[in-house]
Amino acid sequence: MIMFDLKPAISQEQLIAANLRYFLKQVETITHESHEVAENEKDNLWQAVQSGLQYDKTAPLAAELLIKLPPFIERRGYANEWIAPVAETAAIVTPPAHHLEMRHLLGILYRLDGQYQQAISQHQYVLAHPALTTPLQIRASYQVANAFYFSRDYPAAQKYGRQARTLAETTGITDELSSILNGLGLTAHEMGNYAVACDLFQQAIAAQSATETVFLATYWMNYGRVLGDIEQYDEALAAYDTALRHLDGTAAELDRSLIHINRGVTYYNMHRYADAEHALQQIDTAYLQHTQNTRRLAFTYYNLGAAALEQKKYVESAAYLDEATIWVTALKDELLRGGITSIRGQIAMHTGDSAAAKQHFAQAQAILQPIDHDWTRHESGRIDTWLDALDIS
Repeated sequence: MIMFDLKPAISQEQLIAANLRYFLKQVETITHESHEVAENEKDNLWQAVQSGLQYDKTAPLAAELLIKLPPFIERRGYANEWIAPVAETAAIVTPPAHHLEMRHLLGILYRLDGQYQQAISQHQYVLAHPALTTPLQIRASYQVANAFYFSRDYPAAQKYGRQARTLAETTGITDELSSILNGLGLTAHEMGNYAVACDLFQQAIAAQSATETVFLATYWMNYGRVLGDIEQYDEALAAYDTALRHLDGTAAELDRSLIHINRGVTYYNMHRYADAEHALQQIDTAYLQHTQNTRRLAFTYYNLGAAALEQKKYVESAAYLDEATIWVTALKDELLRGGITSIRGQIAMHTGDSAAAKQHFAQAQAILQPIDHDWTRHESGRIDTWLDALDIS
């Protein structure tokens, strides 16, 4: 007897839609379970996006997943791996709405990978496009502000951040408002407007949903950084503790590592150097290497080197700096490279190698002096004092 399968056949479009809904669920919530699933299947996730964009019925789901991907990618550190496939897809996707979403995502990926000018170019392309919608205009204005912030062009970051805030508040499209307020707070902090920065971070915390704990952790951490800079150290450490509590039960290792870096810097500024080193040692550097987060690795080892130096642990300090140098070379971050070179000079000076100290200090000055930054001016002044002392001796 012939048996017939009476269940209706599942079409290709239905299968793609099911995959897209599955991955939407995984990336919407940042928990250990959901992110482990999405991380282990990230190739399948991207294939689902590409396939979804090919069909009219599944394209809206694919576009929704595209919009929700950046927090997942940022917190798992895979921006570099996604640049090539996103760029290839952006080049062939023709519907304007989907094309612009792809270019917007590409800009975010470039920024996460430290390619700030490329990021700015992508977002400005989106902002100038005639098919730009108001929701995307808000997101693109916010993201180009981020790119300008990381490239240290703070006036431009402030301009686009304010533009994003005005659009969000006047249109009532406030999905990104807390992030926009946080970005404006970061910019105000770097521009030395500490009271304004504190107020903006508090506004960001108030505007953020209580269920989005990872974002709340970021805002509390940034608030703590400002408190540390105005020497309210106990309040800063309390803010970091609050931030870490918000990360309980999440897989946001990159966020957690940044909080520990800032805790370490705060302890360092309090002259509690052993506590600073201990805070920095809580960072999962193996995870950072696995996710290719070179910037976070460079800052971690640089700060460890600085904390060890102040404890007169010169061998350990030099070893930390060797690790930092490996990662800073890829970043082409002259500010950080100059800081590393300055610490090498201090190690040589304290261990009696005057010739090596002078050489390192001269190299550090050559790197730092062209950079217009408060810290570089301060460090250059310190190096001048050390060089004068070495000449006298």
